[in-house]
Amino acid sequence: MTQSAAAADLAHDLVGLVDGAGPYALLAALFALTAVLGQLISNMATALIVIPIALSAAAEMDVPARPLLMAVTVSVAVLLVPVFWSL
Repeated sequence: MTQSAAAADLAHDLVGLVDGAGPYALLAALFALTAVLGQLISNMATALIVIPIALSAAAEMDVPARPLLMAVTVSVAVLLVPVFWSL
């Protein structure tokens, strides 16, 4: 994703979506993106897809990458059990 610049393109779109709302909105958007992808594909694949996006978004918004990476990690870990199992 980093060699093809797909991560940078997706991060640019994500930052454009939450640009006026600030870094907390970016944190929430990454959490939501990870949660949705985690229900569709495996958690490891979700983390490997979203981490480069989070790094590119952090660089574009000029915010520290660590909180965004923690949001991705927590979102993947929390959503280990699919939603329909909790019903």
